[in-house]
Amino acid sequence: MLKIMLIDDDPNDRLLVVRELSKELEGVEFEHVTDPGSFSQAMQNDECDLIITDYSLRWSDGLKVLKEVKSRRPDIPIIMFTGTGSEEIAVKAMKMGLDDYVLKSSRHYIRLVVSVKAALERAEDRARFSVLERRYHHLFNNLPLCVYRTTMDGDWLDINRSGLDLFGFGSMEELIQKKAQEMYCDGSDRVRLLETLTRDGGISGWRVRMFKKDGSCFWAKLHSRLVRDEKGDALYIDGIIEDITRLVEAENELRQLVSTLDTVVEHIPEGIVLLGEDHEISLANPAAEKYRESLLGAGVGDKLEKIAGRAVEQYLVSPPAVLWHSAVVDGPPRMLFELAGRRIGESGSGKGMVLVFRDVTGRKEFEEKVHSQEKLAAVGQLAAGIAHDFNNILTGIIGYSEMLLLGEEMDVKARQKIEAILSNSQKAAQLVRQVLDFSRKSLSIMGPLELKGVIKEFLKFIERTIPENIHITFESEDGSYIVNADETKIQQVLANLAVNAKDAMPEGGELQFRLSKISVSPGSEAISRDMQPGDWVAVTVADSGSGIPPAVRAHIFEPFFTTKGISKGTGLGLSQVYGIVKQHKGFIDVQTETGKGTGFIIYLPSMDEPSGATGKDNVKSIPKGHGETILVAEDDNEVLELFRAVFAELGYKLLAASNGKDAVNVFQKHLDEINLVITDLIMPEMGGIELSERLKKLKPSLKIIALSGYPFEVEDWSWSEKGIDELMDKPIDIPRFAEMVRKYLSEI
Repeated sequence: MLKIMLIDDDPNDRLLVVRELSKELEGVEFEHVTDPGSFSQAMQNDECDLIITDYSLRWSDGLKVLKEVKSRRPDIPIIMFTGTGSEEIAVKAMKMGLDDYVLKSSRHYIRLVVSVKAALERAEDRARFSVLERRYHHLFNNLPLCVYRTTMDGDWLDINRSGLDLFGFGSMEELIQKKAQEMYCDGSDRVRLLETLTRDGGISGWRVRMFKKDGSCFWAKLHSRLVRDEKGDALYIDGIIEDITRLVEAENELRQLVSTLDTVVEHIPEGIVLLGEDHEISLANPAAEKYRESLLGAGVGDKLEKIAGRAVEQYLVSPPAVLWHSAVVDGPPRMLFELAGRRIGESGSGKGMVLVFRDVTGRKEFEEKVHSQEKLAAVGQLAAGIAHDFNNILTGIIGYSEMLLLGEEMDVKARQKIEAILSNSQKAAQLVRQVLDFSRKSLSIMGPLELKGVIKEFLKFIERTIPENIHITFESEDGSYIVNADETKIQQVLANLAVNAKDAMPEGGELQFRLSKISVSPGSEAISRDMQPGDWVAVTVADSGSGIPPAVRAHIFEPFFTTKGISKGTGLGLSQVYGIVKQHKGFIDVQTETGKGTGFIIYLPSMDEPSGATGKDNVKSIPKGHGETILVAEDDNEVLELFRAVFAELGYKLLAASNGKDAVNVFQKHLDEINLVITDLIMPEMGGIELSERLKKLKPSLKIIALSGYPFEVEDWSWSEKGIDELMDKPIDIPRFAEMVRKYLSEI
């Protein structure tokens, strides 16, 4: 919206101006100023793009208005539209900053429109120029380098703030008291500069020494060019000056370091020893001196005959080969070193030899820990493989048990026995999940979890593994303790903490488990600033053992850190606890005192008890089929037979294949009949993933459910992108599986 202020006490004239401008300009808002009060109020308002004023006003005149406007807003365009002025007034007004002078007559209204457009365009040009000028000045004044301009005679024309700071002057006025040539420590450098600029027009990267205001010298790098006018006469010199004093000093220091072998050797972290042909030590750097007694057994001036019980020659090889040898110093403390030796020149030349060694004790200890972790990974992989076969066995046991329980004519005693088989099989399945969790191959199944029941069940298990001289107690306040968690992961946390507590009490003691609730309000102190306000469940595992020393406490959650002996601990227990707690969006705190025990407190976000939660009903109503054809690809014959029985009971027609290749052949023969495929993920010949991709290409509308008793990592591949609609692990839950089959067949 264009805003124009009209300063005129004649309403008819204002009306004519508004009418004429509205014809040519769109979206114009006019502000009418008719007296001193409205003029004063208008001057307080910055929302105006142009002013049109009369010269003759009953309460003032146009020149006074112009002066007042320019004093307040010098950039706003102003036009004098009057019928009572004169040429003298017009000239005076233009000198005061008036944009245009237009006579007030009917034939000049058209010119007023042109004048307004021109004034607005000039105002926009001035605004753009002002922005560019501010950018230039901002860049000029904020460059970290000295930027200057001088005449050929050495008069300073301009310099930025960095330049003044470089030379130590507070202002331009102070600097211009000196000529540019006076700033050169060697006056001939200025003469040489002018000669080169006159001849070549510019220089780059010149190094000279220049004075500061206090008389001190610094090293400067110059970049300058000579600016000439159209006739070729010299106008001024533009240039940049960079303080390179530190660079020059560093270069000098570097030359000194390179030229002095002793200095180089002093700063090498490995031990370096120079030997003469007779094995006399002529030089040993500080790193070598550190281990002189323990490893070398000799000092400068002594003959070095043996290192760690071996002759020196055994560590030497001729250039260019380098061979690191191992040496062990029994200590105490026991230390491991790597050594390499080279002859200087040919043997017998009298130049001697150089011996380099390094302490690798810490590195070797780390490698041993890594090796231990690799062994754990191998055990985990083995456990995962065993779990695959075991899950297939459990699939048959659980599947047939659930099918038997669906029968309505079974007597009570038989039902109870089958329920016992099913219950124990499900416990075995849970045990398999724990094995997979150890191997880090299990999925995290998050859901509402009542911690009180979980801890009670865990205590039944842990009581069989904890020595009898350790008394275990469990305390909890009334109420439920529900969190969103993975039960297996929580059990792993409890197990790790319980084992650590047991190891801290070799002579016996108290192992306490406690459940409590806390509420964190906004602004209150919490164990972490990231702990959000709300309700939290606190799980405490405390022992009466030896406690944790302060020096050790700072490292207890670090991977591989352990205070146990070799082969007695991996240093991963507490780091794994920490990681699981963080995965559950929780926090962990430790309270310990040497000799008085340790308590780990885990804080997990509390959640409301799920509504409508019910226990498992052993007898479920399972949806039946309508004769649909389902292709099952499974390499385990017993599991395949289970599927035959299940689908026959549910009213489906089953086509079977023992691997992926057979499944493709069967599918191609019955492509129109098959709308659902059940496939194992791990099979010989062709696995379930490749099978799914092939079948989807043959029939995009096909639905595929993948099963596996082998642990799978969802992050390793996106099963939905591979054509799989649903992913389930074995052993399967028959009622849930039947509902899933019915669901996908109903979608077709």
